[in-house]
Amino acid sequence: MIASMAGGAGGSRLQSLAADFDGSGTVSLADALGVLRHAVGLAAPAPAWIFVDEGDDAMPSSLVPGVPGPVAIDVAPPGPAQWNLIGVLRGDVDASWDPQRFGVSSGF
Repeated sequence: MIASMAGGAGGSRLQSLAADFDGSGTVSLADALGVLRHAVGLAAPAPAWIFVDEGDDAMPSSLVPGVPGPVAIDVAPPGPAQWNLIGVLRGDVDASWDPQRFGVSSGF
C-alpha cells in the first residue's frame, strides 16, 4: 500500500483495488489509516468484499471511484452456468485473509 502511494511498483490491478480501502479511486494515506484503525480496533469502516469478473478486460488498469461496478449475473434457466469471479477484500493487499481464523466455513 505504501509503495503504491509513493509511486512505486504498486502491484497488480487486484492489489490496487485491495489497497483502495475507502473505494475513492486512489490509494492514499486515508486508506492506510483506515486499515490501521480497523486493525487495532478503533472506529473505522469494516473492510468490504468486492467481486470482479476474472475475464473482464474492460476493467481499467488504474483506479476509478466506484469501479468495479456491480457484476450482473443472469441466473435464468435453461441450463447450468459458470461464473469466474475473483473476490478482493479491501485492505488485504497481500491476500493474507484466512477464513478459518475468523470461523468462516469454506463449504457451500
